[in-house]
Amino acid sequence: MEQFDVHEPTSTVREALQFSAMLRQPREISRQEKFEYVEQVIKLLELEDIADAIIGKVGEGLSSEQRKRTTIAVELASRPQLLLFLDEPTSGTPKFCAF
Repeated sequence: MEQFDVHEPTSTVREALQFSAMLRQPREISRQEKFEYVEQVIKLLELEDIADAIIGKVGEGLSSEQRKRTTIAVELASRPQLLLFLDEPTSGTPKFCAF
């Protein structure tokens, strides 16, 4: 995940997650299953209150904290087998999380 939160400013949070799921999850997974997984990610990251909000441009629309949670959600919507979290990789220890 990049440091900067780059999203299509005209889409909603839910649409961004659905787009990620459709493009990045395996073809064998049905559209319905992908969208159900997106709803789980929305709940997991407590995005229900902004799920239908327009993302907007940086400085407009979502706050920086909301944009960061949306970026994380977009990555989770791809249904990764392994997540590696690094914050300042030269100064800390990587943290692993498997779903």
